[in-house]
Amino acid sequence: MNYYTRLKLDLQPLKEDIDCLDYLQSIHKHTLQLVKHNLNLLNTNLLELLQNIGIHIVHVESFFTLPNTETTPHIDIYPGDLTKLNFIYLGQGSTMNWYNPRPGHSIKKSITSIGTPYFYADIQDIEKMHCANLQGPSIVQVGVLHNISNAQEDRYCISCVIVNKNRQRLTYKDALERFANYA
Repeated sequence: MNYYTRLKLDLQPLKEDIDCLDYLQSIHKHTLQLVKHNLNLLNTNLLELLQNIGIHIVHVESFFTLPNTETTPHIDIYPGDLTKLNFIYLGQGSTMNWYNPRPGHSIKKSITSIGTPYFYADIQDIEKMHCANLQGPSIVQVGVLHNISNAQEDRYCISCVIVNKNRQRLTYKDALERFANYA
């Protein structure tokens, strides 16, 4: 299974007059929680590029990870083959990790601070399958357990839920095919 693909996109996710890192630092200086963003903040050039390859963004959120922190292993929304478009800022040396539950251990369901469902597992109940240091834009598999192991600097992520024209979530294979010219 593939878990991520770095993308060669020379576009920021937010409008051109917004410095993404400054914006994220100002938003997250008061909260460590997930933050939902208005779709009107998105870069129209990025939206046009995505539309040309049959992709639409239906939800945008960001999160901040403190230095020397490991986040809870989780699955976004529901288990399966689901992909997101992520833009990572800072977090040098951090890794995104993907896991499988150990035999006999189950995952638990909860709700995020912005009201979206997710599943999570305790670290002792899972086995690491893969890890990668991701910077900039990438497509990532979020339908399996994953988390962030952050190193020695703040890490910010703008995470976009991507769908096809029928508003169906993209599988990893489908996303990779659509982004083929940018991988």
